[in-house]
Amino acid sequence: MTMNDSPAAVPPPDATDRGVPGKKERETTSFWRRYARSTGSVVGLAILLLLVVMSIFPELFASTDPNAQDIYHPFSGFGENGHLLGSDQLGRDLYSRLVHGVHVTLGAALLSLGVALVIGVPTGLLAGYRQGRFDQITNAVSDGMMSLPTILAVVAVIAALGPSLTIAMTTVGVFLAPRMFRVQRASTITVCHETYIEAARVVGCRTGRLLFRHVLPNSLSPTIVQATLLFGAGVLAESALSFIGLGVQSPQSSLGSLIADAAPLISQYPFTIVAPGLVTSLCVLSVVLVGEGLKDSLGGRAPIT
Repeated sequence: MTMNDSPAAVPPPDATDRGVPGKKERETTSFWRRYARSTGSVVGLAILLLLVVMSIFPELFASTDPNAQDIYHPFSGFGENGHLLGSDQLGRDLYSRLVHGVHVTLGAALLSLGVALVIGVPTGLLAGYRQGRFDQITNAVSDGMMSLPTILAVVAVIAALGPSLTIAMTTVGVFLAPRMFRVQRASTITVCHETYIEAARVVGCRTGRLLFRHVLPNSLSPTIVQATLLFGAGVLAESALSFIGLGVQSPQSSLGSLIADAAPLISQYPFTIVAPGLVTSLCVLSVVLVGEGLKDSLGGRAPIT
């Protein structure tokens, strides 16, 4: 058989035909493997997901009206008179108020985090990339805002505009933004010194494409970790503001307002503070554990080019 009669070379099958996962699938699998190495991070994620589902669908977890009063059975103990976690001074079911309180608290924390992200990430990205005068001005503003106590700033705003949870948590988000700004700025400066960013500049990549296609995706890992911690800070801020009467207003409940209602009664009816205090602690702890897991999992990610 001559060489011309030899069978035609058959091209090798594509990688996807052999069932080999693509780059994105491999990165996702590798991320979850690194994350799953920490038992605490997995437990924290499970607790946080449970609280988030409870926050989104409170009616699935508690069908009782949180404001319905049972005046014949105030201060019922655990499991008494049909109240799983007892009742308060007005006979309202503490379990139902706790579930709806988680909904309010996590929503408020998400609002403050969203405000911090919207302000801090773009400003930090531009400051880290442009440097110069813009960087100096934004750093000065950031230093000034971080020197002010957040709670006092919220009190001043509430005194001027009136009590409102939305206004209070928006103000908290504004004062959390400098922390997000600093992390994003530092990460951007580090990424901008990488070789692939210099190469993109040399070939004439436009500033907008360079920022959003190369710099931002590769600088988001520390920002994501910081975001989880700021979410926990938002939970604590809402609890503190509601505790001193600047958050949700009666009869609406939140974790902070439930703790505030139970504080004067702690010596006579300590069970009223157990559940909201425990859930608040679990919420913040789970966020911290998730943040630690994300820090370990995202630390070694390959650059996106």
